[in-house]
Amino acid sequence: MRLLVALLAVSLSGCSLKQAKVAAYAGVTADLATTQRALDIGLREANPLLDVTGEPMLTSAAVSAAVFGAAAWAEKHDPDGALWFYRYVAIVRGGMAVWNASRIIKHHNHRPTPNAPPVSVGMTVRF
Repeated sequence: MRLLVALLAVSLSGCSLKQAKVAAYAGVTADLATTQRALDIGLREANPLLDVTGEPMLTSAAVSAAVFGAAAWAEKHDPDGALWFYRYVAIVRGGMAVWNASRIIKHHNHRPTPNAPPVSVGMTVRF
């Protein structure tokens, strides 16, 4: 998984604003799609900030809209900052989509026993 995220980061390092914007929208779309698929098969959202309302997809969509609103504002006032911002969104949300897909595959290949805790979807921080 780290290799895929690293490849995504390297591939975006020399891209234009338009390419970074397309990559950001693709990353967000892939993250939302894989999250919805994971929730549909019985996995749960691991990010407590997205699950605070009990509707992780609604919260994630609202956060995505706010992120793209901020990016549109930055595009008008600071194109270089917007380029960085779109690259960051593409890398982070694309990485989340890769993570979600790996959890879906793990769930599919290793069906948990009835007493096992559910596999989590989303990014978790371990200390």
